Amino acid sequence: SNASLIVGISNYLLRWYYFLLLLCAISRQKSTICCDRALIKIKKRFITHKKIFFIGLFGVFISIWQIEVPQTILMNIMIKTSQVPEIVIFDNNYTVEVDESKINWFGEMKSNFFAPPSDEFGRCMDKIYLCPLLPFKRHFKNIYVYESIKANEQNDFSKRKKIGEIYGLYYSKPLLAILPIFGHLPSHYRAYYLKSGSSTKLNEEFELLLKTLKNTKKEKNNEQCYIRKC
Repeated sequence: SNASLIVGISNYLLRWYYFLLLLCAISRQKSTICCDRALIKIKKRFITHKKIFFIGLFGVFISIWQIEVPQTILMNIMIKTSQVPEIVIFDNNYTVEVDESKINWFGEMKSNFFAPPSDEFGRCMDKIYLCPLLPFKRHFKNIYVYESIKANEQNDFSKRKKIGEIYGLYYSKPLLAILPIFGHLPSHYRAYYLKSGSSTKLNEEFELLLKTLKNTKKEKNNEQCYIRKC
């Protein structure tokens, strides 16, 4: 009958409708999976390129460090912004003796004071791994005063005492900077020194130390004179 025919056609069309819905769902799922896979690939590539970028940046930094650029910049900043070398006198009970008639090849006059490297700086001069990486102000030298110029020339330890310290800048050079191809001497450390002297010109460090010792002694004498009202 007509009713049964209509029901059959309706069921047929309904099946095709469900079938088309199923196909749409499958296609959407595939497209979503493809999009997800594409996004995952893009993320992986981005992460890979990011790693390569930072690895390259680290390599550039190491290369710059190996030619001593950061340390040199920091040392120049420290020289301009702080007092270097800094002389600290903690015992002003001494007498300064200087023979001004002759200057040796190092630009120093005969005197009764001497400033050898500190133990800390001495260890740095001996072994590279005992040197600091960055040039901050550190214990650089000790200041000794002998009883006389002759005692200093004889290096008589029994006739000397430590009266102060000098603070300066020094650091260990990078491995590549140690090589003479960069125009430096092949020593493993670098320190900041004042201008060296000659037989006709005083060494600047010696001159500064002599001036500081005299001024400190003069200030002490003025203070004692003020107390005694002389």
